Amino acid sequence: MEKIKASIAVISYQNADEYAHPFLMNFMKNLNDNFDEVIFVYDCGAFKSFYAFERHASDTRIRLYVNYYVKYKKTLALFIGKLREIKFSNEKKIIIAIDDFLYYFTRKYREEKIILWSWDLFSEDNNFTSSAGFYNAFVKKNKNSIESSSGIIIHDSDRLNLFQRYFDVKMSNYVFLPESRNDCETSRIVSEKKTTTKKEEFTIVQSGYICSIRGSEELLDAYNSMASCFKVFLRGYVSPDMRDKIHISKREVRVSENIIPADKISETLGACDIGFVGYKEKDQNHRYIIHASGQFVEYIKLGMPVISFASDIFNDFVDRQRIGASAESADGIARAAEIIVRNYNEYSKNARKLYENSYRQNSIFNERILDFISREL
Repeated sequence: MEKIKASIAVISYQNADEYAHPFLMNFMKNLNDNFDEVIFVYDCGAFKSFYAFERHASDTRIRLYVNYYVKYKKTLALFIGKLREIKFSNEKKIIIAIDDFLYYFTRKYREEKIILWSWDLFSEDNNFTSSAGFYNAFVKKNKNSIESSSGIIIHDSDRLNLFQRYFDVKMSNYVFLPESRNDCETSRIVSEKKTTTKKEEFTIVQSGYICSIRGSEELLDAYNSMASCFKVFLRGYVSPDMRDKIHISKREVRVSENIIPADKISETLGACDIGFVGYKEKDQNHRYIIHASGQFVEYIKLGMPVISFASDIFNDFVDRQRIGASAESADGIARAAEIIVRNYNEYSKNARKLYENSYRQNSIFNERILDFISREL
């Protein structure tokens, strides 16, 4: 297929190398497959503190560095320099900026049309923003800049409504792109096996940040009372307090903190049978997580049923879709695992079908995103 003669620049606070967030990496691949010039500008630290976990502090909150302007002054200057240096080869061009802070700075230093791609929502009840009047004042002061965007890419209608309510804006031009992954041969093969194979042992995996706020403690407590046919695999960064709990666990827990390339995640998780999705945060950003959870998509892409230990909305979604079982306690997690085992093949088929219908990014990109971007060029 001939590529569209147009230039797209993506402004990101994460890199797009092989260890990038899979959501971003897949998006960049889809852009490169469809447009003849794709430029990537990576902020290498100036804004990262607004989005990153301070992993060696507290497991129960995300901390905002309010001394950002002092600590990152040089990095900020480098980033602004990168913005100013962008040169497009085509007459048709547009910029996509990830989240509101990068959007604001891009708008300040560039005159091209800019699409805002919303990832995280920092509502008033979020620990991130409730303690950061600086952030609230800065962003809300610039709501006119957001309203003047060329549109917004956001996960779903619930998060769009939350975004508009928080910023007190009305976005007339929008498109929905859930947290999603491109399909691959590995996931198709693995999911087919899961929907047809009978098993006697089951590995429950939690992938991502292994900490108390993500339900890891309750998962470990549940594991110690589960039947011997269950094993637990924790893959990702393990918080210091969870290291101690794993060390004294009554049963052996497999743990891997190896950083793996985004396109190898399916291979790593493929040997597991049940995915654990834990979100104990009570803020609106995490309550409306149905279309914004990366770990969830990684599981269902592989036809893996899930245990949902999250908000009432997400728990209800998992139960209604019959892709797993929800839980509200450690005892509930153990019961959910038993429910899934009794209906494993059905739940596995439903999980893979849900991925194909709603979370396969290459399909969504071609059906919605390509047209949305093209209209704005």
